Amino acid sequence: KGEGDTRSEAGEVEVETLCSVQTDFSPDALQKAVRVSVDHSLLATGGADGFLRLWEFPSMKKVREFKAHDGEIEDIALGPENKVVTAGRDFHCCVWQRDQLVLRLRWDENMPGVPDKTYRYQACRFGAVPDQAEALRLYTVQVPHKRGRRPPPCYLTKWDGKTFLPLLTQPCGGEVVSCLSVSDSGTFLGLGTVTGSVAIHVSFSLQVTGCWAPGGGGAPCGRGCLAGGGGTLQGPCGSWALRQLHPGQGPVPGLARGAA
Repeated sequence: KGEGDTRSEAGEVEVETLCSVQTDFSPDALQKAVRVSVDHSLLATGGADGFLRLWEFPSMKKVREFKAHDGEIEDIALGPENKVVTAGRDFHCCVWQRDQLVLRLRWDENMPGVPDKTYRYQACRFGAVPDQAEALRLYTVQVPHKRGRRPPPCYLTKWDGKTFLPLLTQPCGGEVVSCLSVSDSGTFLGLGTVTGSVAIHVSFSLQVTGCWAPGGGGAPCGRGCLAGGGGTLQGPCGSWALRQLHPGQGPVPGLARGAA
């Protein structure tokens, strides 16, 4: 380059509005979750009015809508056989097939020491099972409904992705988890917290295998979480950390990719 040449080496991305639709009809009109099907033909949205809405893409023609929760929908997971899992602030995590309720998950069914309605579901994700092509797992995160001076831990639960029976539950720390990611291979789980930290767990045992904390002034993690001070974390924290541990994996057949 010659003197004074200030051309940027970074690529440019152009964003164009193709279509705009209203996806939540609560007084605040707050959309909280979006999922994109693996073939990019379908969008699922959920928000503060508790309705799950499915849209054709890219036409954004509404395919289906129904009341999934009494209150906000926190997260959505798209699975095979037209199944959808929704996590709501009404203490329920529901499995749907089209607009029919299949069942409500009970993560604490075998934990008698947990009082009713002390935890709510915060996140849900499907994931592949390493070396088992036909197997599928569902992962959910449960966070305390109320925070006190000595807050109880959050919990991470693994479910059979076909029968939806709970397989394993482990505590995952005292910081409130705000987002969950699963590596494309299904080997690792990434948890982002409201303080900006990230923990990587092994899917087999749900044990933590690594942690990242933001530099000074880190921002909370969310579905589009911000970088910590000094650029310690870049992009959505869970996805970023998973890519460092397990880069180069292709998409999981039959599953949906999330869209922040």
